[in-house]
Amino acid sequence: MLAGDALLNEAYRICFEACTHGKTYVAAAELLCRNAGPAGMIAGQAADLYYQGREDAGKREAEFIVVHKTAMMLRSAVTVPAIVADLDENIRALLDEFGKQFGILFQLTDDMLDVTGDFAKLGKSIGKDAEENKLSYVQLYGMDECAALADHALLLCEQLLGELPYDASFLLALARYVRGREA
Repeated sequence: MLAGDALLNEAYRICFEACTHGKTYVAAAELLCRNAGPAGMIAGQAADLYYQGREDAGKREAEFIVVHKTAMMLRSAVTVPAIVADLDENIRALLDEFGKQFGILFQLTDDMLDVTGDFAKLGKSIGKDAEENKLSYVQLYGMDECAALADHALLLCEQLLGELPYDASFLLALARYVRGREA
């Protein structure tokens, strides 16, 4: 937990230092702060903790957690550079949606690996979500539906990247790697 706090604060420090370079850097820093803050990643983490072990949690709550906790930060990872590069608003919107779908894909894959993964490959305990009674896509949908949702998220990532007027092969390879990963 402290490592995450340290990394987030270091990101803020870097952003504020870069703000001296002009208004595009201020806009990028603002987006990162918003996506990481109480309406973004922190809201997702709070919901994750709140719904842990609760019987009334369902698909809507799980989606909120994934979109806010995981996807918000991955959206920032692709949208902040687009802002700094002063890319067209349509390109930013495509990258932002890619980041969201990539975050969903990442979380779906992570949830599945928590059930089927190999400790030696992952380097972390398997079954931790179930042990901690965490709300997960596998718990709600089952493995087959979770895999289908991950495939759909990958398809959306591929389609979004295909609309970019730039070479996005690195992002495409990254999305495909995440979907196929075993660790």
